[in-house]
Amino acid sequence: MPDRRPPRAFRFGLYELYPESGELRRAGIRVALQDQPFRILVRLLEQPGTLVTRDELRELVWPANTFVDFEQGLNAAVKRLRDALGDSAEQPRFVETLPRRGYRFIAPVERSERRQPAAPGHGRASVARAALGVLILVTLGSALAPRHRQDAYRTPIRSIAILPLRSLTEGAGQEWFAAALTEALGSTFSQIGSLTPVSSTSTRPYDHAGKTPAQIADELGVDALLEGSVSRGGDRVSVRVALIDPLTGRKLWARSYEREIGDALAIQNEIALAAARELSVMLDSSEQERLSQKRPLNTDAYVAYLRGRYLSTRWQEGGCPEAEPHLLRAAQLEPWFAPAHATLAFCYVFPDRTNRAAGVVLPLARVAAAKAVALDDLNAEAHLAMGLVKGRLDYDWAAAEAELRRATELAPGSAGPHIVLAELLVATGRADEGVAEARYSLRLSPYWMDNNVALGHLLLRVGRYEEASQQLRRTLELDDSYSTARLWLAESYAYQGAREAAVAEYLSWLDRALLPSRAAQSRARLEQAYARSGWLGFWRSELELAEEEARRPETVWRTPYGRYCGPIFMARRYGRLGAWSRVLTELERAYESRHHLMMFLEREPYFDGLRQEPRFRDLVRRVGLDRTSLQTTDAAGLRAAQR
Repeated sequence: MPDRRPPRAFRFGLYELYPESGELRRAGIRVALQDQPFRILVRLLEQPGTLVTRDELRELVWPANTFVDFEQGLNAAVKRLRDALGDSAEQPRFVETLPRRGYRFIAPVERSERRQPAAPGHGRASVARAALGVLILVTLGSALAPRHRQDAYRTPIRSIAILPLRSLTEGAGQEWFAAALTEALGSTFSQIGSLTPVSSTSTRPYDHAGKTPAQIADELGVDALLEGSVSRGGDRVSVRVALIDPLTGRKLWARSYEREIGDALAIQNEIALAAARELSVMLDSSEQERLSQKRPLNTDAYVAYLRGRYLSTRWQEGGCPEAEPHLLRAAQLEPWFAPAHATLAFCYVFPDRTNRAAGVVLPLARVAAAKAVALDDLNAEAHLAMGLVKGRLDYDWAAAEAELRRATELAPGSAGPHIVLAELLVATGRADEGVAEARYSLRLSPYWMDNNVALGHLLLRVGRYEEASQQLRRTLELDDSYSTARLWLAESYAYQGAREAAVAEYLSWLDRALLPSRAAQSRARLEQAYARSGWLGFWRSELELAEEEARRPETVWRTPYGRYCGPIFMARRYGRLGAWSRVLTELERAYESRHHLMMFLEREPYFDGLRQEPRFRDLVRRVGLDRTSLQTTDAAGLRAAQR
């Protein structure tokens, strides 16, 4: 029988819950939680690891004489509870759902008789008692301090932030190596299913300068921090890492490694294994196998791979066109190295990012993905690449979903498979599930700009325009130069009927997307069109501008604005103005080039006027969306954007 005597406190992760005072605290800071979610959490904590049925919770929170939609009320209360804990229904750290049965608390729970800390000003007696208690605890702690450091941790560690490695290499232009190695290290940690790694670096490093470990952990929602440095000299690399307890700021563990650069892969595995052992994290046999592989790489091959991987996600520094030769060199020098082929496939699957014809690069994507999976069936990036190929090139959504879910199984802490799966779920009609998956991906990599934009874009696709606006504004607070966020923000305002805001954001996007020599003139042209002819006049003038840009030489077409003159975006422009025959022509071009936004064909409000047109229905069939059950688009939002 569970112990039903109410303790004065429950402790789990960084949280403490005090039933008597009705307070939930995270690292000492109070967390707002309404009464119903609070009572549900107390019941779950009373029986950790045990199913608490929905009927039990009904009796606890909604007495028999209460008239309420119980199912909706319980779902809403559990959602508020998860939001307070930073938890996810799809990848739970604390509250697990047992479908149609109930819920279970899955994290370790410590029951304590410790009282809620008194507020300041409670008199000398309280101060004296507190001082005496501290003295006793310090004395006992010194006498009884456990020998194994894990026993000294205040709470079990289940999540860890990988902070950007500092570059100690002399000379300009060497920072990329530290950034690339940080991302590779994060990918290694993502393979440990019982430890959630939060990436604090991607296209924009997390700025933790001047912040305490406790502040960093609170902002990133983690239990521990991994920090360190890297230096490179000739063919050798030196890596120093330390595991930090954010509550005390002390180092729990520190290691140094100096090897040939070709052994960097082994260093990453050793760091992850050592950290897991130090934190008493259990690894299953497959995780042990993957992290124990120490096959050395040719030094030039690994440097080329890191450089290619780094560039592939940074279009400002050249993106996939610059990444491709590095990845090809890595694959040539070490043909067995699956990650090089997987990253190549990732580049090729987006033809508009390569500035090459779709007919040339798409077959290369299929070959690279197939080779990656054949070389290493336990590599998550290989299955991610195959998922992209199956979905966005072959329109085989069931096979794509299977590959993506396999990738999330192999690397549950990797954000990439989760965000691609989120887009697939939204495109195929599972809006709520897709948005939840996108939010979880963002938790794993909160400073990845593509991730932030993707969540805003998906909220836009499912008609949650205000939420989309909020998310995209937050994205621009991270990096106001990220043009795609500003474009989708303009659209979210348009769907809400906020025309002035939509036009302002679009013009701001234009300033960054066009060549400087054309930006001022084009902005003035559109401003005059809006002043003279209003909303539709603005978009007619913008369409003319896009048609002109699309006819310009390829060097100009490669500007950000030029990329948005491709067929799928031209189809959206024509649809906004009701030019349906032109929409169909552009959509056929987008289908041939396998543009990734074709997956949202049934979620594009600008195509609503074509829903029953036979040619459009045939396109829907060819994209594999004819058998999915989709929610209807927001007709009111479309009307607001078109008027």
